[in-house]
Amino acid sequence: MPNYNTRFDPHEIEEKITAILRGHKPVEGDSLTENDYQFLAPQILQAVVKDLRPDLLKTATPPETFLIGNYIPHPEKPGYQKFTGNKTFNEVLAAVEKFLVEQKLNHHEWIIAGDIVPDNSDQPIPEYREMLFQAGHGNNEGYYTQIAYVTKDHKLHNLIRIKHFEGLEYAFKLAEALNRFLEY
Repeated sequence: MPNYNTRFDPHEIEEKITAILRGHKPVEGDSLTENDYQFLAPQILQAVVKDLRPDLLKTATPPETFLIGNYIPHPEKPGYQKFTGNKTFNEVLAAVEKFLVEQKLNHHEWIIAGDIVPDNSDQPIPEYREMLFQAGHGNNEGYYTQIAYVTKDHKLHNLIRIKHFEGLEYAFKLAEALNRFLEY
């Protein structure tokens, strides 16, 4: 069995991986078996990329998250935090709109409040058990991504609805991005 910690010549490895991808089967005398190639491929490719194209290994800085709840240090339990209520709909909507612009995900026709009426948009979002991020088709046209929450009495409420014409895959991408952005 080969020593996987050995430093391989990147060009030789690139040739061997290319051969495997083209259907080459190891021949007698080859130092690596097909299983070895499969085991090593991710590590070898990363090493090759690191040597030849280190710029490809740079990862984007993830966007900061937005915490929906408000917390203060717990006065009776050092190291713990105490929940003091949620941010308002207007605060969450403004954060979502800013996030969509920054992430270049602002291809929507409109973004609106779900069940919250405009008169209550400066009120805190009620306490909830969970947040849901959904994507789907409209019944007439377009696609929707919506953020909903389930209250402690198990009722479902829409928080934000976003309508766009970018397709279902985009709706799912948007729902996932919003789920990662909003901390709850």
